[in-house]
Amino acid sequence: MKAKTDINSIDHVEAKKVNRREFLRLFAGVVAAAGYTSIFQGCDTSTRKVCSAWIPQGGLANSYSLFKSTVESATDLSALKKTDSIFIKIAIDSSTGYPACTDPVALGFMLRLLKDKGVQKVYVGGQTEMNRAFSLVNTVQSQEVLAKASAAGSKFMQMVFNILETDQIRQHTTRTYCTESGLLDVINGAGAVPVFVDELSFSEFKAVTVSGGNWASSIYIPKFLSDITHIVSMPASVEDSVFGIYSGLINMTGLLRNDCRLAMKLGSVDDYFRMCVDANLVSDIESKLRLTVTSGMSILTTSGADQGTDVEPDYGLLYASDYILAHDLMAAAWVEANRAEINTGADIYALPALDYYIDKNGSEDFSWKQINADAGSATINLVKNYLKV
Repeated sequence: MKAKTDINSIDHVEAKKVNRREFLRLFAGVVAAAGYTSIFQGCDTSTRKVCSAWIPQGGLANSYSLFKSTVESATDLSALKKTDSIFIKIAIDSSTGYPACTDPVALGFMLRLLKDKGVQKVYVGGQTEMNRAFSLVNTVQSQEVLAKASAAGSKFMQMVFNILETDQIRQHTTRTYCTESGLLDVINGAGAVPVFVDELSFSEFKAVTVSGGNWASSIYIPKFLSDITHIVSMPASVEDSVFGIYSGLINMTGLLRNDCRLAMKLGSVDDYFRMCVDANLVSDIESKLRLTVTSGMSILTTSGADQGTDVEPDYGLLYASDYILAHDLMAAAWVEANRAEINTGADIYALPALDYYIDKNGSEDFSWKQINADAGSATINLVKNYLKV
Protein backbone atom coordinates (compact mmCIF):
# COMPACT_ATOMS: atom_id res chain seq x y z
CA MET A 1 0.00 0.00 0.00
CA LYS A 2 1.52 3.32 -1.05
CA ALA A 3 0.34 6.80 -0.24
CA LYS A 4 1.80 10.20 -0.94
CA THR A 5 2.73 12.35 2.02
CA ASP A 6 0.83 15.43 0.89
CA ILE A 7 -2.05 15.31 3.37
CA ASN A 8 -4.00 18.08 1.66
CA SER A 9 -4.15 16.51 -1.79
CA ILE A 10 -6.35 13.51 -2.26
CA ASP A 11 -5.39 13.45 -5.93
CA HIS A 12 -2.06 11.85 -4.93
CA VAL A 13 -3.52 8.89 -3.10
CA GLU A 14 -3.41 5.37 -4.46
CA ALA A 15 -6.26 2.97 -3.71
CA LYS A 16 -5.86 -0.70 -2.91
CA LYS A 17 -8.62 -3.15 -3.76
CA VAL A 18 -10.02 -5.10 -0.84
CA ASN A 19 -11.49 -8.50 -1.72
CA ARG A 20 -12.15 -11.71 0.16
CA ARG A 21 -14.58 -13.98 -1.66
CA GLU A 22 -13.87 -14.51 -5.32
CA PHE A 23 -17.41 -15.71 -5.84
CA LEU A 24 -18.96 -12.54 -4.49
CA ARG A 25 -16.55 -10.38 -6.43
CA LEU A 26 -17.59 -12.03 -9.69
CA PHE A 27 -21.25 -11.45 -8.92
CA ALA A 28 -21.00 -8.08 -7.19
CA GLY A 29 -22.56 -6.29 -10.13
CA VAL A 30 -25.77 -8.27 -10.16
CA VAL A 31 -26.76 -8.45 -6.51
CA ALA A 32 -28.72 -6.27 -4.17
CA ALA A 33 -26.01 -3.66 -3.88
CA ALA A 34 -27.52 -2.03 -6.96
CA GLY A 35 -29.99 -0.18 -4.74
CA TYR A 36 -27.34 1.60 -2.69
CA THR A 37 -26.93 5.35 -3.08
CA SER A 38 -23.79 7.31 -2.38
CA ILE A 39 -23.27 10.52 -0.55
CA PHE A 40 -25.57 13.22 -1.84
CA GLN A 41 -25.34 11.85 -5.40
CA GLY A 42 -25.69 8.56 -7.26
CA CYS A 43 -22.85 6.06 -6.93
CA ASP A 44 -21.15 3.61 -9.23
CA THR A 45 -20.77 0.60 -6.93
CA SER A 46 -17.31 -0.08 -8.39
CA THR A 47 -16.08 3.13 -6.68
CA ARG A 48 -17.11 2.13 -3.17
CA LYS A 49 -14.34 3.00 -0.77
CA VAL A 50 -13.33 3.70 2.78
CA CYS A 51 -11.04 6.68 3.23
CA SER A 52 -8.71 7.13 6.16
CA ALA A 53 -6.16 9.52 7.59
CA TRP A 54 -3.34 8.86 10.06
CA ILE A 55 -3.21 11.45 12.82
CA PRO A 56 -0.52 11.64 15.52
CA GLN A 57 -1.88 11.10 19.01
CA GLY A 58 -3.13 14.38 20.43
CA GLY A 59 -3.17 16.00 17.01
CA LEU A 60 -6.82 15.72 15.97
CA ALA A 61 -7.79 19.15 17.31
CA ASN A 62 -5.38 20.73 14.81
CA SER A 63 -6.36 18.49 11.90
CA TYR A 64 -9.52 20.03 10.46
CA SER A 65 -8.08 20.16 6.94
CA LEU A 66 -7.25 16.46 7.18
CA PHE A 67 -10.73 15.65 8.49
CA LYS A 68 -12.22 17.65 5.63
CA SER A 69 -10.06 15.87 3.04
CA THR A 70 -11.04 12.47 4.43
CA VAL A 71 -14.77 13.19 4.34
CA GLU A 72 -14.66 14.85 0.93
CA SER A 73 -12.70 11.92 -0.44
CA ALA A 74 -15.34 9.55 0.89
CA THR A 75 -18.24 11.46 -0.63
CA ASP A 76 -19.29 14.27 -2.92
CA LEU A 77 -20.57 17.22 -0.91
CA SER A 78 -21.11 19.44 -3.93
CA ALA A 79 -24.82 18.65 -4.18
CA LEU A 80 -25.59 19.92 -0.68
CA LYS A 81 -28.18 22.70 -0.58
CA LYS A 82 -28.79 25.35 2.03
CA THR A 83 -32.33 24.05 2.36
CA ASP A 84 -31.23 20.48 3.10
CA SER A 85 -31.79 19.18 6.60
CA ILE A 86 -29.14 16.86 8.01
CA PHE A 87 -29.35 14.58 11.01
CA ILE A 88 -26.10 13.42 12.61
CA LYS A 89 -26.58 10.19 14.54
CA ILE A 90 -24.08 10.12 17.38
CA ALA A 91 -23.12 7.26 19.68
CA ILE A 92 -23.88 8.11 23.31
CA ASP A 93 -23.83 4.97 25.43
CA SER A 94 -21.83 6.07 28.44
CA SER A 95 -21.18 9.04 30.71
CA THR A 96 -17.44 8.32 30.59
CA GLY A 97 -17.00 10.29 27.37
CA TYR A 98 -14.86 9.51 24.34
CA PRO A 99 -13.98 6.83 23.19
CA ALA A 100 -17.15 5.32 24.70
CA CYS A 101 -19.14 7.86 22.68
CA THR A 102 -18.67 9.90 19.51
CA ASP A 103 -15.50 11.99 19.55
CA PRO A 104 -16.57 15.59 20.36
CA VAL A 105 -13.67 16.97 18.30
CA ALA A 106 -14.73 14.99 15.22
CA LEU A 107 -18.36 16.03 15.74
CA GLY A 108 -17.28 19.66 15.91
CA PHE A 109 -15.36 19.25 12.65
CA MET A 110 -18.38 17.65 10.94
CA LEU A 111 -20.62 20.50 12.06
CA ARG A 112 -18.05 23.04 10.90
CA LEU A 113 -17.78 21.36 7.50
CA LEU A 114 -21.55 21.39 7.00
CA LYS A 115 -21.69 25.04 8.03
CA ASP A 116 -18.90 25.84 5.56
CA LYS A 117 -21.05 24.17 2.88
CA GLY A 118 -23.92 26.49 3.74
CA VAL A 119 -26.23 23.93 5.36
CA GLN A 120 -28.53 25.73 7.76
CA LYS A 121 -30.59 22.95 9.33
CA VAL A 122 -28.53 20.40 11.25
CA TYR A 123 -29.85 18.12 13.98
CA VAL A 124 -27.66 15.95 16.20
CA GLY A 125 -28.70 13.18 18.54
CA GLY A 126 -29.62 9.62 19.29
CA GLN A 127 -30.43 7.71 22.45
CA THR A 128 -28.44 5.83 24.99
CA GLU A 129 -28.22 2.04 25.03
CA MET A 130 -31.58 0.48 25.82
CA ASN A 131 -30.58 -0.94 29.20
CA ARG A 132 -29.69 2.50 30.44
CA ALA A 133 -32.91 4.01 29.13
CA PHE A 134 -35.00 1.51 31.07
CA SER A 135 -33.07 2.32 34.23
CA LEU A 136 -34.81 5.67 34.26
CA VAL A 137 -38.56 5.23 34.41
CA ASN A 138 -38.93 9.00 34.21
CA THR A 139 -38.11 8.93 30.49
CA VAL A 140 -41.20 8.94 28.33
CA GLN A 141 -40.41 5.77 26.39
CA SER A 142 -39.45 3.84 29.52
CA GLN A 143 -42.81 4.55 31.12
CA GLU A 144 -44.69 3.51 28.01
CA VAL A 145 -42.68 0.32 27.45
CA LEU A 146 -43.03 -0.71 31.07
CA ALA A 147 -46.80 -0.28 30.84
CA LYS A 148 -46.85 -2.26 27.59
CA ALA A 149 -44.69 -4.99 29.15
CA SER A 150 -46.97 -5.28 32.16
CA ALA A 151 -50.00 -5.73 29.93
CA ALA A 152 -48.18 -8.32 27.77
CA GLY A 153 -47.70 -10.85 30.57
CA SER A 154 -45.29 -12.02 33.22
CA LYS A 155 -42.57 -13.45 30.95
CA PHE A 156 -42.11 -10.21 29.06
CA MET A 157 -42.28 -8.21 32.28
CA GLN A 158 -39.62 -10.40 33.87
CA MET A 159 -37.31 -9.59 30.96
CA VAL A 160 -37.73 -5.89 31.67
CA PHE A 161 -37.12 -6.33 35.38
CA ASN A 162 -33.98 -8.36 34.65
CA ILE A 163 -32.65 -5.46 32.62
CA LEU A 164 -33.46 -3.01 35.41
CA GLU A 165 -31.87 -5.20 38.05
CA THR A 166 -28.58 -5.65 36.21
CA ASP A 167 -28.31 -1.99 35.26
CA GLN A 168 -29.15 -0.11 38.41
CA ILE A 169 -25.83 1.74 38.55
CA ARG A 170 -26.44 3.43 35.18
CA GLN A 171 -28.93 6.11 36.02
CA HIS A 172 -28.57 8.53 33.14
CA THR A 173 -30.58 9.71 30.17
CA THR A 174 -29.24 10.59 26.75
CA ARG A 175 -29.44 14.28 27.63
CA THR A 176 -27.32 13.72 30.74
CA TYR A 177 -24.78 11.62 28.84
CA CYS A 178 -24.49 14.28 26.13
CA THR A 179 -23.89 16.90 28.79
CA GLU A 180 -21.30 14.89 30.73
CA SER A 181 -19.39 13.83 27.60
CA GLY A 182 -19.11 17.38 26.26
CA LEU A 183 -21.12 16.55 23.14
CA LEU A 184 -23.99 18.87 24.05
CA ASP A 185 -21.61 21.83 24.33
CA VAL A 186 -20.33 21.05 20.83
CA ILE A 187 -23.87 20.76 19.44
CA ASN A 188 -25.06 23.99 21.00
CA GLY A 189 -21.85 25.82 20.18
CA ALA A 190 -22.30 25.05 16.49
CA GLY A 191 -25.91 26.21 16.47
CA ALA A 192 -27.23 22.71 15.74
CA VAL A 193 -30.39 21.28 17.29
CA PRO A 194 -29.99 18.46 19.83
CA VAL A 195 -32.42 15.55 19.52
CA PHE A 196 -32.84 13.10 22.41
CA VAL A 197 -34.76 10.18 20.99
CA ASP A 198 -35.57 8.71 24.41
CA GLU A 199 -37.58 11.86 25.17
CA LEU A 200 -39.96 11.21 22.27
CA SER A 201 -43.32 9.66 23.09
CA PHE A 202 -44.56 6.53 21.34
CA SER A 203 -46.83 8.68 19.17
CA GLU A 204 -43.79 10.49 17.76
CA PHE A 205 -42.63 7.30 16.02
CA LYS A 206 -43.99 5.77 12.83
CA ALA A 207 -44.23 2.16 11.72
CA VAL A 208 -42.12 1.15 8.72
CA THR A 209 -42.00 -2.15 6.90
CA VAL A 210 -38.91 -4.28 7.43
CA SER A 211 -37.91 -7.25 5.29
CA GLY A 212 -35.76 -10.26 6.04
CA GLY A 213 -38.11 -12.25 8.23
CA ASN A 214 -36.20 -11.58 11.46
CA TRP A 215 -38.69 -9.06 12.82
CA ALA A 216 -42.15 -10.24 13.83
CA SER A 217 -43.74 -7.03 12.56
CA SER A 218 -42.97 -3.47 11.51
CA ILE A 219 -40.38 -1.44 13.37
CA TYR A 220 -40.84 2.08 14.70
CA ILE A 221 -38.56 4.98 13.84
CA PRO A 222 -38.90 8.71 14.65
CA LYS A 223 -41.37 10.60 12.51
CA PHE A 224 -38.93 13.52 12.23
CA LEU A 225 -36.81 11.42 9.86
CA SER A 226 -39.44 12.09 7.19
CA ASP A 227 -38.27 15.71 7.14
CA ILE A 228 -34.56 14.86 7.05
CA THR A 229 -32.73 15.02 3.72
CA HIS A 230 -29.49 13.29 4.70
CA ILE A 231 -28.20 11.22 7.63
CA VAL A 232 -24.58 11.17 8.80
CA SER A 233 -23.60 8.46 11.28
CA MET A 234 -20.72 8.96 13.73
CA PRO A 235 -20.18 5.76 15.76
CA ALA A 236 -17.79 5.19 18.63
CA SER A 237 -14.67 3.04 18.38
CA VAL A 238 -15.61 0.40 20.95
CA GLU A 239 -15.61 -3.33 21.54
CA ASP A 240 -18.82 -3.94 23.47
CA SER A 241 -18.73 -6.47 26.30
CA VAL A 242 -21.83 -8.26 24.99
CA PHE A 243 -22.35 -7.50 21.31
CA GLY A 244 -18.81 -7.22 20.02
CA ILE A 245 -17.38 -4.40 17.93
CA TYR A 246 -19.55 -1.30 17.83
CA SER A 247 -20.26 -0.31 14.26
CA GLY A 248 -22.22 1.96 11.99
CA LEU A 249 -24.86 -0.75 11.72
CA ILE A 250 -25.32 -0.88 15.49
CA ASN A 251 -25.18 2.90 15.82
CA MET A 252 -28.23 3.35 13.62
CA THR A 253 -30.37 1.08 15.83
CA GLY A 254 -30.29 3.92 18.34
CA LEU A 255 -33.07 5.46 16.27
CA LEU A 256 -35.49 2.63 17.01
CA ARG A 257 -38.27 2.92 19.56
CA ASN A 258 -37.39 1.22 22.82
CA ASP A 259 -39.90 -1.60 22.48
CA CYS A 260 -38.21 -2.51 19.18
CA ARG A 261 -34.78 -2.44 20.79
CA LEU A 262 -36.06 -4.63 23.60
CA ALA A 263 -37.36 -7.09 21.01
CA MET A 264 -33.85 -7.26 19.52
CA LYS A 265 -32.52 -8.53 22.85
CA LEU A 266 -35.13 -11.20 23.43
CA GLY A 267 -33.48 -13.64 21.01
CA SER A 268 -29.98 -14.97 20.45
CA VAL A 269 -26.94 -12.84 19.64
CA ASP A 270 -27.22 -13.92 16.00
CA ASP A 271 -30.87 -12.85 16.01
CA TYR A 272 -29.78 -9.47 17.37
CA PHE A 273 -27.33 -8.86 14.55
CA ARG A 274 -29.72 -9.99 11.82
CA MET A 275 -32.40 -7.68 13.19
CA CYS A 276 -29.81 -4.92 13.38
CA VAL A 277 -28.93 -5.28 9.70
CA ASP A 278 -32.57 -5.53 8.61
CA ALA A 279 -33.39 -2.35 10.53
CA ASN A 280 -30.61 -0.51 8.69
CA LEU A 281 -32.08 -1.56 5.37
CA VAL A 282 -35.51 0.01 5.80
CA SER A 283 -35.97 2.65 3.15
CA ASP A 284 -36.28 5.62 5.51
CA ILE A 285 -32.80 4.91 6.87
CA GLU A 286 -30.87 3.31 4.01
CA SER A 287 -31.99 5.83 1.40
CA LYS A 288 -30.89 8.78 3.55
CA LEU A 289 -27.70 7.47 5.14
CA ARG A 290 -24.97 9.29 3.24
CA LEU A 291 -21.85 8.98 5.35
CA THR A 292 -20.43 7.03 8.27
CA VAL A 293 -17.33 8.52 9.89
CA THR A 294 -15.42 7.50 13.02
CA SER A 295 -12.56 8.95 14.99
CA GLY A 296 -10.29 6.11 16.04
CA MET A 297 -7.81 8.23 17.98
CA SER A 298 -8.69 6.18 21.06
CA ILE A 299 -10.22 2.71 21.09
CA LEU A 300 -12.00 0.78 23.81
CA THR A 301 -10.70 -2.65 22.87
CA THR A 302 -12.40 -4.67 25.62
CA SER A 303 -15.52 -4.56 27.77
CA GLY A 304 -16.98 -1.26 26.52
CA ALA A 305 -18.74 0.99 26.81
CA ASP A 306 -18.53 1.86 30.52
CA GLN A 307 -15.17 0.28 31.23
CA GLY A 308 -12.42 -1.69 29.55
CA THR A 309 -9.03 -1.16 27.95
CA ASP A 310 -8.60 2.29 26.41
CA VAL A 311 -5.84 2.14 23.79
CA GLU A 312 -4.26 5.29 22.37
CA PRO A 313 -1.93 4.32 19.52
CA ASP A 314 0.91 6.62 18.48
CA TYR A 315 -1.08 7.34 15.34
CA GLY A 316 -4.86 7.28 15.44
CA LEU A 317 -7.02 6.54 12.42
CA LEU A 318 -9.86 8.69 11.13
CA TYR A 319 -11.99 6.77 8.63
CA ALA A 320 -15.10 7.51 6.58
CA SER A 321 -17.21 5.87 3.90
CA ASP A 322 -20.47 6.25 2.05
CA TYR A 323 -20.76 2.45 2.14
CA ILE A 324 -21.61 1.24 5.63
CA LEU A 325 -20.07 -2.20 5.09
CA ALA A 326 -16.71 -0.72 4.08
CA HIS A 327 -16.78 1.52 7.15
CA ASP A 328 -17.70 -1.30 9.50
CA LEU A 329 -15.01 -3.62 8.14
CA MET A 330 -12.46 -0.88 8.76
CA ALA A 331 -13.92 -0.34 12.24
CA ALA A 332 -13.51 -4.02 13.03
CA ALA A 333 -9.99 -4.12 11.60
CA TRP A 334 -8.95 -1.06 13.60
CA VAL A 335 -10.29 -2.38 16.90
CA GLU A 336 -8.78 -5.83 16.37
CA ALA A 337 -5.42 -4.40 15.27
CA ASN A 338 -5.17 -2.47 18.52
CA ARG A 339 -5.99 -5.42 20.74
CA ALA A 340 -2.34 -6.38 21.09
CA GLU A 341 -2.98 -7.97 24.46
CA ILE A 342 -5.45 -10.37 22.81
CA ASN A 343 -4.63 -10.39 19.07
CA THR A 344 -7.51 -12.71 18.28
CA GLY A 345 -6.72 -13.12 14.60
CA ALA A 346 -10.46 -13.09 14.00
CA ASP A 347 -11.94 -13.19 10.52
CA ILE A 348 -13.74 -9.85 10.61
CA TYR A 349 -15.72 -10.76 7.49
CA ALA A 350 -17.31 -13.55 9.53
CA LEU A 351 -18.53 -11.26 12.32
CA PRO A 352 -22.31 -11.91 12.56
CA ALA A 353 -23.61 -8.51 11.42
CA LEU A 354 -21.07 -8.12 8.62
CA ASP A 355 -21.43 -11.69 7.40
CA TYR A 356 -25.22 -11.32 7.26
CA TYR A 357 -24.95 -7.95 5.52
CA ILE A 358 -22.61 -9.44 2.90
CA ASP A 359 -24.88 -12.42 2.32
CA LYS A 360 -27.91 -10.18 2.00
CA ASN A 361 -26.38 -7.43 -0.14
CA GLY A 362 -23.90 -9.48 -2.11
CA SER A 363 -20.75 -7.35 -2.26
CA GLU A 364 -17.80 -6.83 0.04
CA ASP A 365 -15.77 -5.28 -2.77
CA PHE A 366 -14.38 -1.83 -2.00
CA SER A 367 -11.22 0.24 -2.06
CA TRP A 368 -9.16 1.66 0.80
CA LYS A 369 -7.80 5.15 0.21
CA GLN A 370 -5.22 6.53 2.59
CA ILE A 371 -5.31 10.32 2.55
CA ASN A 372 -1.80 10.60 3.94
CA ALA A 373 1.15 8.33 4.62
CA ASP A 374 0.88 5.95 7.56
CA ALA A 375 3.87 7.67 9.21
CA GLY A 376 5.26 4.42 10.49
CA SER A 377 2.17 3.33 12.37
CA ALA A 378 2.92 0.02 14.03
CA THR A 379 -0.62 -1.22 13.44
CA ILE A 380 -0.93 -0.73 9.69
CA ASN A 381 0.23 -4.25 8.82
CA LEU A 382 -2.29 -5.69 11.27
CA VAL A 383 -5.04 -3.59 9.68
CA LYS A 384 -4.03 -4.89 6.27
CA ASN A 385 -4.08 -8.46 7.53
CA TYR A 386 -7.57 -8.12 8.98
CA LEU A 387 -8.85 -6.47 5.80
CA LYS A 388 -7.08 -9.17 3.76
CA VAL A 389 -5.35 -6.57 1.59
